[in-house]
Amino acid sequence: MDAQYRTLMQISVADPLVLSLIVPSAKRNPLFQGQQLQQLLQEGSMDLEGIIMALESVLYAVRAHFPRLFFLSDSELVALLAAPLESCEAQLWARRCFPHVHAVSFESSETAKGTDDPESSPSIQTQVEALAVFGVGGEEVQLRGPLPLHPDLPKWLASLEESLRLALVHNLQDCVAARLALGPSLDKAFKQENQLPQESQLPVKMYVQHWLDLVQAFPWQCVLVAEEVVWWACMEEALLEERTLAMVPMHVRKLEVLVHFLRAQRASQGEQPLPSVRQTSLLSALLVMAVTHRDISQLLQEHQVSGLTDFHWVRQLKYH
Repeated sequence: MDAQYRTLMQISVADPLVLSLIVPSAKRNPLFQGQQLQQLLQEGSMDLEGIIMALESVLYAVRAHFPRLFFLSDSELVALLAAPLESCEAQLWARRCFPHVHAVSFESSETAKGTDDPESSPSIQTQVEALAVFGVGGEEVQLRGPLPLHPDLPKWLASLEESLRLALVHNLQDCVAARLALGPSLDKAFKQENQLPQESQLPVKMYVQHWLDLVQAFPWQCVLVAEEVVWWACMEEALLEERTLAMVPMHVRKLEVLVHFLRAQRASQGEQPLPSVRQTSLLSALLVMAVTHRDISQLLQEHQVSGLTDFHWVRQLKYH
């Protein structure tokens, strides 16, 4: 089909008159005139449609193994399949498929591979492995184990997603454990009666510092999920012990601490270094979360909820 198309173009360039396609002429090949040309073009169109459908079927099969590829165009996916086995190419496609990934840390190692011939020296092979992933906010997520770079880049990207998911699950478990360890001291501070943050003996930053420390060790999304898990556990404990009334002042003081800290940070922008992108994202999300927690605790107080099976608490598990 390609050869016929090239021949047709060459003949058309030599004889560009439209009538030459219709009126028989000795100067023109009869296969590219009249009804024969029409039949040839129709057969070529059907062949092209078959090729396009076969290509779409192949590309769909590739996308089905790694659904993130559905967000790439056909031309991008073809370029991905044709990409060379290099860390820079893997880095480029990792950023394209994972929008919040800034870079992937690779390490090259050389290994000797023996041969069947005892007289020949072993060949040296270079193995490239992914060790960690860096987020756009500066987060670093260490993979649970080195991930070798695979010649099939879509397959390697799917393995990278699985490795990231596993690493985040373990990070989240460690983050929840670290947040639970801080729980007693923070709860004691937020439960102080009739004491606003600015009237406390400790500076406001000390109340927020545990979040700032956690975000240095974990992704800020993990810190946010850990805070939510700890809040649910505290609320269920309070419902079981029938002390939901005491939770409202604690959440109000927690919100006041966050607001006071953010206002102090804004007022002293010229004197103190600005918080990092991670810290800013975390504090903004924590502020929204604190408002939600305060509203829920006030709702439970208003309806005098005293059990885990009460509708006003159960509906939070479904809609919150």
